[in-house]
Amino acid sequence: MAFSRKALKDIGVTDDQLEKIMALHGTSLSDYQLKSEFNDAVTKEVDKQTGEVKKQFEGVDLKTLKEQATQAEKLQSELEKTKLNYTIENRLIKEGAVNAKAVSALLDPSKIKIEDGEIKGIDEQVTALKESQPWAFPQQPPKAGGLRQGTEQPQITGVEAEFLKRNPGLKID
Repeated sequence: MAFSRKALKDIGVTDDQLEKIMALHGTSLSDYQLKSEFNDAVTKEVDKQTGEVKKQFEGVDLKTLKEQATQAEKLQSELEKTKLNYTIENRLIKEGAVNAKAVSALLDPSKIKIEDGEIKGIDEQVTALKESQPWAFPQQPPKAGGLRQGTEQPQITGVEAEFLKRNPGLKID
């Protein structure tokens, strides 16, 4: 059975009720038409924007982009690792380690992080190493000023001594 005035009269609806029903039905149909027009407009706008985005990515190979992203992540990871290793070795040198590379091999790098430009987690490990591996950190840090320490003059022998005897005005520093 179709929704019509005749069908409503056949089921016993009065004229006054019929007018109210038809008015409500007309309102719901206009709402439906407005929603339909809105949906069409939204669909057109989405299609337009999708087309613009597709144009931006024309000629872009996703496989190549993924490979480049993977390579960039790998390089970033290597850079961070190198930076951490350099920072650890620099810190060990400042602490007076005999051989920074050898001592850094005794550290657990997973517990050492660089946060806000500061190295975290190394102090505890260096302190523990100083106690457990005293050979790694001499008691007196090396003095500044090169190889010569103290006031003793080096012993000159051989060809150098003969040269200085022949040229008494020369000095060796």
